[in-house]
Amino acid sequence: MDRDQRKLFVAVGVCLMSVQLAERALQESIDTVFDDETVRLSEQSEPERKQTLGDFVKKLKKRAKLPYHIRERFFDFIKMRNQFIHEFDFDFQTEKGREQAEAFLIKLSSLATAIALLLTAILQASAKDEYGVDFSEGEADENRRILKALENQFGPLAREILAGRNKVLARSKMGTRS
Repeated sequence: MDRDQRKLFVAVGVCLMSVQLAERALQESIDTVFDDETVRLSEQSEPERKQTLGDFVKKLKKRAKLPYHIRERFFDFIKMRNQFIHEFDFDFQTEKGREQAEAFLIKLSSLATAIALLLTAILQASAKDEYGVDFSEGEADENRRILKALENQFGPLAREILAGRNKVLARSKMGTRS
């Protein structure tokens, strides 16, 4: 295997890790911060628990008011993630194919990382604002700087999404009572 092929396989590994991180952050945020108290995970059937990524994004949209550009990022992520998992058919044997694959992997990795960081910021903002849990307390300086950068970059958007959560859930509960 030559250097270009190794480089590409490293990119595949990093991309897979980034995608899995975003998927996990999405699932955790739906199961906690965006939880619908009327449906507990433990009360769901096995098929309900084994949902697709698209199902989780649909749930998120039902439970929170997402700004348009964020909804589009989630849908781009789903489309690219599905292509990566199910139809990753770039020609690794040609330079052009490797370049196309690398560009795709970089774009998907970046998108997945941004989504994971936003969802992490939402989880942290919820913990801090709603429960008084500050993850930076008692942390080393480097960790505090990282958490502060996350808060600076994603905190306002995270709080906007959290504020929309309550309105969406209130509307959906009123709709089910009518």
